[in-house]
Amino acid sequence: MKIRRINQYVSLLTLSMTLLILLFPAGAAAQKKTKAVPEFWMTGTVVSPNGKFVGNAQITADEGAIVVFSDENGRFKVKCRQGSSLLVEAKGFEPLIYHIEREENELTFTLTNALLYAGTLDAVDLPMGIKEKQRYLTGAVSGVSGDELLHTPETLLSNMIQGHIMGFQVQMSVNGLGNNTGSMFIRGHHRNTDNGIITIVDGVERDINKLLLDEVASVQVLKDATSKILYGGRAANGVVLVTTKHGKIHTRRISASAEMGAGLPVAYPTYLNSYDYARLYNEARQNDGLPPMYNTADLEGYRNSTGPNDLRYPDVDYIDYFLSKTIGYRKAALEFSGGNENMQYAFVAGYTGNTGLQKVGEAPVRDGYNFRANLDMKITDHFKAFVGMAGIFDVTKRPSLDHAGTFTRIRDTRPNEFPLIIDPAYIAVDSLGYPALGASYAHTSNLYGDLVYGGRYRQNVANGELNVGLNMDLSQIVEGLSLGAQLSFDNFFTGTESLATSVATYAQRWYYNPVSHQDTVVFQPLKKTVKTDQNTLSDSWNLRTNAYLFRMDFDRNFNGIHKLSTNLFYYYMMKEATGESTNLQTTNTALRANYSFRNKYVVEMDLALMGSSKFHGSNRHFMSYAGGAGWILTEEDFLKGNGLADYLKVKASGGLLGYDTQTPWNLHYTRWSDNGNYQLRPNVNILRVDLTNWGNPDLEWEKSLEFNAGVEGLLFNRSLWVEANYFREKRFDLITLVTSQHSSIYGDVYAPENFGEVHNQGIEFEVKYMNKTGDFHYSAGINGIYSKNKLISYNEVEYPEENRRHTGKSSDAMFGYVSKGLFGRDVALQGAPHQTFGDYTVGDIAYEDLHKDEVIDENDQTELGNNFPRVHLGLTVDLFYKGFSFNMLGVSQLGVNKWLSNTYYWNFGERKWSNQALNRYHPDNNPEGTYPRLTTTQGDNNFVNSTFWLANTSFFRVKNAEVGYTFGYNKPLSTSVKTVKVFARGTNFLTISKMKELDPEVPDAGVNNYPLFSTFSVGINVVF
Repeated sequence: MKIRRINQYVSLLTLSMTLLILLFPAGAAAQKKTKAVPEFWMTGTVVSPNGKFVGNAQITADEGAIVVFSDENGRFKVKCRQGSSLLVEAKGFEPLIYHIEREENELTFTLTNALLYAGTLDAVDLPMGIKEKQRYLTGAVSGVSGDELLHTPETLLSNMIQGHIMGFQVQMSVNGLGNNTGSMFIRGHHRNTDNGIITIVDGVERDINKLLLDEVASVQVLKDATSKILYGGRAANGVVLVTTKHGKIHTRRISASAEMGAGLPVAYPTYLNSYDYARLYNEARQNDGLPPMYNTADLEGYRNSTGPNDLRYPDVDYIDYFLSKTIGYRKAALEFSGGNENMQYAFVAGYTGNTGLQKVGEAPVRDGYNFRANLDMKITDHFKAFVGMAGIFDVTKRPSLDHAGTFTRIRDTRPNEFPLIIDPAYIAVDSLGYPALGASYAHTSNLYGDLVYGGRYRQNVANGELNVGLNMDLSQIVEGLSLGAQLSFDNFFTGTESLATSVATYAQRWYYNPVSHQDTVVFQPLKKTVKTDQNTLSDSWNLRTNAYLFRMDFDRNFNGIHKLSTNLFYYYMMKEATGESTNLQTTNTALRANYSFRNKYVVEMDLALMGSSKFHGSNRHFMSYAGGAGWILTEEDFLKGNGLADYLKVKASGGLLGYDTQTPWNLHYTRWSDNGNYQLRPNVNILRVDLTNWGNPDLEWEKSLEFNAGVEGLLFNRSLWVEANYFREKRFDLITLVTSQHSSIYGDVYAPENFGEVHNQGIEFEVKYMNKTGDFHYSAGINGIYSKNKLISYNEVEYPEENRRHTGKSSDAMFGYVSKGLFGRDVALQGAPHQTFGDYTVGDIAYEDLHKDEVIDENDQTELGNNFPRVHLGLTVDLFYKGFSFNMLGVSQLGVNKWLSNTYYWNFGERKWSNQALNRYHPDNNPEGTYPRLTTTQGDNNFVNSTFWLANTSFFRVKNAEVGYTFGYNKPLSTSVKTVKVFARGTNFLTISKMKELDPEVPDAGVNNYPLFSTFSVGINVVF
């Protein structure tokens, strides 16, 4: 009942907010018309404080309805309404607002110089609603605007940010249609496991991949102690902070866009056809000392197969038969924003749609609907309020078999295993109109039947978000003092309904009939037809988040010499999820003080009392601290007017943070769980319980001791931006079950301890060059990061062999055996050290005896590579010439390895085999082959991690590119339409890597689930 009431309130508020936003401007416009507000032309000149003309200054009139630019002599002419305002903006100057009371001409607008990175437009978003100018930051915060991301036909924000922000790393994944969310990291791996980050939207932990890109105003990545401490005990791995769009004073914007395209699979595995599989399977049996399975007639039958429904000799190309060549992509968005001094509003709504790959049966469809409304209001001169609402609705429709299930069937079902549909001449169509379907004893289900007749599935996701807040200016009491509060309520719901049916399947067995002297087939029923019209509701899940913030701020500049910014706040958040026995509760009480002297020396101090429900007693709270200092060198006499550096700052920060995100709940309690019954005697059973956790009430917080040192600068007449940071982190008191220090005779339940320690360090950099020649504007930038960690204290047995130890190595180290090649081809079988993994002979992998004991066993494992890239790079290029534009983003990951161990690479036993098997070594049939000999066994000797299966998966990828043309780029097209932009976009359409068969970033793509896609689209954007 409470949940229903909350949903009703949120729905009512949402409707009211939407109507208010939509009707407010319309009502205002209507009033203006009825009052016949006078209009007139105004002229003037824009100059700098020293009297120089300011060209290309933007003059906005009538709340954004009219936008003009000053010429090279600073001159402008604009049509205005009486009682409205002009907004004058130019790079390097503070915005100027001029209120129009009467017709005036030959005005002179003298702009105020904006101190570099200390102007109104240089505010950086920090947690808890805190904003600080870039100049006064002592730590490491990097970001990107939402507009800079709008050049790709991608629906997930995590994938869009990849390559844009220094120190932010993304590894793409595959998880079905529209759900290939990237794994996000900030500055590498901080721990031995679980290095995920926190994502915040408008002050609350929310999934950024649920956002429509058009909602995003900016993305900030918090990387150092002074910025992360403000969020509290969940932030030590790093924070992505997203701020959604708000209205801008005197700037009205109405924008509509539509886009449509298609995605092409980047790479698919290639599987053997029936003929090649049959002949190679015969070879494998011969390798194992077994007679052939398929005779000459069988091989000829497969060679001349009529296709997937050939009863005797089926040949099913599952990828070609069941999957389309492309997926569909659709997007539409509407933005409506603006405001004046009393109220600013922003409303964004949009739709994204994808159509899946399955072409047999009902095509999967995923549709997403988003809307977001933000309203900022001035109640009085000293009292402001804001409301933010969002609704996110996601609907997925598909057959009852999910995407992973489809690809699992494609991956596992051999091409000759059974025909898809049995000819009605053998088994008639049943009374429901269902044909008989083929199957086997190993695979009793039929993919065709599951996609066409197997039923349907629908998932509904609904997410409501509400932020309300107040800000009170107390400057009339104490200059620079203000109070603020924010309340947030989120309700995320997901539910599914499904209808599952089943169609009869049959296995076939052929035998020779001595009477008829012909081969005869017998069909063995495996599954019966089960039809139902009853929908099943399942997998209902709720996540509710409540958060509130109380804040007191003091921001004051004393005579232009001393600037002091302080923030004292208390933050509380609770998350309640279905199936979680304990709610997540976290608090942070923090004090931040930032002081600058003469705008060139900056110091900052931060204290935070972090609280978490995951600890016990006095350990529930942890005092964290951080601090930093910055020195703007270009304010010193020895660098002023140097002609090289316009702005140059050196900075350093550090601190000690607590961390609880990866700590499980209730580790301080000893817990038991039911585990069935024990039969004491016949008909007498007693309940059996197991010890599941040995409590440790003395557990302390995991801690992160961090240091950052960097330099940032703007050089060569403001055309070159550079920044570099060195970071070092000591993560210690990791909570671990230290099994290595206990003998197995004591059982397997131990109390968790503060035991582990990991050190991480690296360097990040960014360089961006910006310039113009006439009407040609261009910029190019590169950002990158190198990081590597080391396990200092790790839960492992202290092996006497150094090569087997993880301690002292990186947490992503990959251990295995060193391959010497294949026996009989590269290494003589006779006289080789004995290998203990299984039977081996000519054609099997030979391994290096690192232990030098003439035996290859676990003591011969060593570090072979690492599975997290040592280097991430992002490359951006932006070109503009009059109305033409070109934008490109490239990403690269270097120094990374992966095991080639999925079913595409490991062909053995009764598995479906890929084209890798064609390259198998056989002394007679294929003496030049480099793949291990084929076998119908498990191939225990060959299929273990070794350098044979280790791949260098470094790559460079053109992540996205856009070509566009904007009509009306220099002046509005009409009184109602300002600009029209047409564009073509593409993503993931060029990858350079040593790995050719599958995608190097996600080798499992197309094998275990959907592939990655190269998506191309065309679209239009109209600004009114």
